[in-house]
Amino acid sequence: MRLSTALVITAVVGLICNPALAGDLRCHVTKDGANVAGADVTLTPGGTTLTAVARGACVFTGLAAGKYRVEAQKTIGEILYMAIVDEVIVPATGEVEANLPMGQAIRISDYLPVEVGDYWQYHDTLRTATAVISRTRRERATRATHTTILLGDRLRVIEVTWPGTSDMIRNLVKSSSDGYAMYGEGRGTELLSYNPPLLLPNLLPMGYTLVIESTIKHSNGAPDQQVKMECTVVGFADVTVPAGTFEDCVRLECKQKVDGQRGKMIWWLAKDVGRVRALERKPGWASRRTLEEYKTAASKPASSPRPIIWPGWKRPLLPTP
Repeated sequence: MRLSTALVITAVVGLICNPALAGDLRCHVTKDGANVAGADVTLTPGGTTLTAVARGACVFTGLAAGKYRVEAQKTIGEILYMAIVDEVIVPATGEVEANLPMGQAIRISDYLPVEVGDYWQYHDTLRTATAVISRTRRERATRATHTTILLGDRLRVIEVTWPGTSDMIRNLVKSSSDGYAMYGEGRGTELLSYNPPLLLPNLLPMGYTLVIESTIKHSNGAPDQQVKMECTVVGFADVTVPAGTFEDCVRLECKQKVDGQRGKMIWWLAKDVGRVRALERKPGWASRRTLEEYKTAASKPASSPRPIIWPGWKRPLLPTP
C-alpha cells in the first residue's frame, strides 16, 4: 500500500513539473512593423498580465490546453494603442505564437455620449424601391423610467421622432466606461429586446473586427430572431455636415445579419458629439443622415457657431452640405 501511494505521488508531481505536458504562448507586439517594448499583454481567461521586453516579446508558460484571448496595450505620446486576438488555441504540449500588431484605439463612450437632455437633429433621406423621402429626424435622450440596480442610472431612452408624423422609436441604450450597449427598441406597443445586449466595448483598436451575437426577443410573441454584427473601426476623417466641420471623426462600419437578412451601417462619430453622418442599408431601403443641430452635455463650445434648435423654435438658415 505504501509503495502504491508513493508511486501515485511521484506520478502526480511528474505531471505538474514536466513542462512538456503544458503549452506555452509566445506573444510578439509590433506597431507599424517595429517591435514594441513595454506593452502590457493580458491573457484571458486568467487575467495574467506580462510586459513585452525589448523585442516586443513575452511568453506565457505552463498554460492548460484551450482557447485564450490576448490583448496588448501601450500609451505612446498620450495616444492609446491596442491589439486584440480573440482566439488563440494553446496545445497541451509545445508552443504557439500570437502576433499583436497595435493600432490606435478609441474609447467608444467618448464618441457615443448619451446624457439626459442630449439632442440631435438630422436631415434624413430614405430611399425605397418606389420612393425617395426627405425628412427631418430628431433624437432626444431621456431617463429610463424602469432603470434597474444592475444597470444603474446610466440607462437612457433615445426618443426618435420625425416632425409632422406620429412615428416614434424608443432606443434603450447605455454609454459608460464599459462601452456602448443597446438593450432594446420600442415601436408603439411592441418592444424588441436584445439578449444579451449588443455591446461595443469601450476600447476598440483600429482595424479590429468585433463580432457581436444576440437574440432578438419580441414582446408581441413573434418568434425569436438571431442577430450577428461585425463591427470594425476603419479609420479617422474630417467630416463636414450642416452642423459644421468635425475633425478626426471615427468611421465605424458594421455588417449585420438577422435570420439571414443582411444589412450594413456606417457611422462617422465625432468626439463628445456622437453620430454626425450615418448610412444604413437593409433589404428594401437605405437611409442617409447628416447632422444639422445638436446639444450634448459632453460637447465643448465651438469656435464656429453650431445652432441648437429645440422642437417648436423657429429654425434658422443652415449652410448647405
